[in-house]
Amino acid sequence: MESKRQRDTFIFYRSFKESMSDLSDADKLIMYEAITDYSLDMKEPELTGFPKALFSLIRPFPVSYTHLR
Repeated sequence: MESKRQRDTFIFYRSFKESMSDLSDADKLIMYEAITDYSLDMKEPELTGFPKALFSLIRPFPVSYTHLR
């Protein structure tokens, strides 16, 4: 079932990648999945620790560009 909030594209900023550069590979994967799930499907991630804190800084960006569609 498709969600009304589902998107086909989103903007991924260089600053997102740079902010994750010192994370472990496991945490990078968690972050990439969280960003894509949230940006494309508006699926709120269930994160803990540093990924949770980092995502709270990234989270506003996909939502702020919903008017571009």
